[in-house]
Amino acid sequence: MLLLSEAGTRAQCAMCRLSLASPEGQLLAGPLRAGIIVLLIAPLAVFAIVAFAAIRSRRRLDAVRRANHG
Repeated sequence: MLLLSEAGTRAQCAMCRLSLASPEGQLLAGPLRAGIIVLLIAPLAVFAIVAFAAIRSRRRLDAVRRANHG
């Protein structure tokens, strides 16, 4: 939710801040935010897949250990 919020967001570098401060830059602000979200999708998806696989593997290992010990 924080990623999609526009309230209080500002450009991170001086160059971006100056270019987005102009009226023409305001037209680019929406597509720039959308582009940032799109670029975040791949790393977040990879993290989610790795985390899911690790949790599933851990649960299976725990179940096997419980079955073998009693």
